Amino acid sequence: MPEKGWDFEGWFIDGEFYSDNPSTSIIINADMTAMAVFAEEVDKVDLYMSLNGRGTVDPPEGGPYEYDLGTVVNISATPASNWRFVEWVVDGMDYSTDKNTTLLMDSDKDVLAVFRCNCGNVKFEHMEER
Repeated sequence: MPEKGWDFEGWFIDGEFYSDNPSTSIIINADMTAMAVFAEEVDKVDLYMSLNGRGTVDPPEGGPYEYDLGTVVNISATPASNWRFVEWVVDGMDYSTDKNTTLLMDSDKDVLAVFRCNCGNVKFEHMEER
């Protein structure tokens, strides 16, 4: 049984993983070493992804995506046809204009990818009547 602040990871017999069940049976037919492995609990934080405009993001739009506190997460944005990536906004603050960047998960994060239409670049040609 793990103490407070710890998680049971598994049983190892002679250095090899045996089971992740805290209560397990072992057939002893020779000398062997059994070891219970525990890991300190890590606080978890959530990432929520959304977008403004047209495109896709990775991790995909939605969430929550759960990470260990302190994890560095790669995020990327891909604009749709005739759209461009403008910036990342994290927790309401401008964060980066690089469509591929990293994010330190030191708290829960709300991430917005902003895309803009290239609609202003459309050229119209005048056609003369025949």
